[in-house]
Amino acid sequence: MTTALIVAASTAALWVAVTLRFGWGWQLFPPLVLVVALMALSLVDLYSYRLPDRFVFSALGLSSLAMVAGAIGSGDRRVLGYAVLGMCVYFSFLLVVHLISPRGLGFGDVKFSLLLGLNLGWVAGSSNGDWVDVVRYVFWAQLLASLIGLVGGISISVLRRRLKRDVLPDPQAVADQPVRILAQSFPFGPALACATMTVVLLADSIPAF
Repeated sequence: MTTALIVAASTAALWVAVTLRFGWGWQLFPPLVLVVALMALSLVDLYSYRLPDRFVFSALGLSSLAMVAGAIGSGDRRVLGYAVLGMCVYFSFLLVVHLISPRGLGFGDVKFSLLLGLNLGWVAGSSNGDWVDVVRYVFWAQLLASLIGLVGGISISVLRRRLKRDVLPDPQAVADQPVRILAQSFPFGPALACATMTVVLLADSIPAF
């Protein structure tokens, strides 16, 4: 019950935040869908250390429909091109990272970036930005995700040592867990989600290159 209340309250708070950020109108549809998708996928990743394809691609499809509806309703179809560009940029970047270090970044996170990049590109386009803004938002989202993931991973690892039990256990892990703090497993999806949502809400304040 506690988890359900936290998720419900967080979702409601984020809905209020995106409504204040984007106002009433067609442009509000995509971020509302994004909030629900990120909350659901983050929760799944925390409990299962997986981002199932059926959830990721369902969220991607719903976000795409919301963006198409918004573009048609507002008459600004230019934003769709930037959304696709953001999706390609974020996916390409994380794919390279995954190929370099498959154990450091799972392919589920790479696929998750399709949803994240789509929305970051859409925000750039809806804010009358250009391709540079798309790249800028992706860059800051990934930088922030890395920082959140590092702090979160170290914090969970320290708790595991202090409490002498596995906090946020990986159901797919082998019996012998690594003892080094930075070698222990930790779901990265929530960090990616949190960072993307932060950039979506604070896009106008994101520093330029």
